[in-house]
Amino acid sequence: MAPTVRVLTFAVSILVAASAHNRVVAQTQSAIITRLIAIIRMEQSEYVRDDLSSMLPQMVEDEQPRSLSSGTVDEIASLLADDLDAVRANAAAALGTIGPPAARAVPVLMRALKRAEDEFIRPGLRPGSFSGDQICEALQRIGTPQQDTPCQFFPGTSVPGTYSGRAQ
Repeated sequence: MAPTVRVLTFAVSILVAASAHNRVVAQTQSAIITRLIAIIRMEQSEYVRDDLSSMLPQMVEDEQPRSLSSGTVDEIASLLADDLDAVRANAAAALGTIGPPAARAVPVLMRALKRAEDEFIRPGLRPGSFSGDQICEALQRIGTPQQDTPCQFFPGTSVPGTYSGRAQ
């Protein structure tokens, strides 16, 4: 069996086992999320890493996102340094789902926003995925005052609109 298939099989078995129990405690959920993050880091295929990281926001949402440990928040935030923009977008979406308890990740989100701008806001470059939108939405859901970010949203929504300036 190819390494990618083994990793996917292992990840799916973890998720199936977790969903088999309706009352998974936050500690167990944190452990599952931490293991999934370790698998994402080990995987070499960008497609598989994208697919695996796309599970994070839903895993956080399915449980009690506000009860996740600060260590789990830090683990998720560590993915904001990943080389793949889609992984960074999924990590930002997961942090946004956690909301205000993920405030400790705001400095990392701001660095990731600057990186996204550096990589994607250039003439002639068409991004396939842009983590900046998810990062801005996460910053808003966490409760970061808009004036403290370069993000602007369409009035009355949490939909990222334009940037008022470059991230610091």
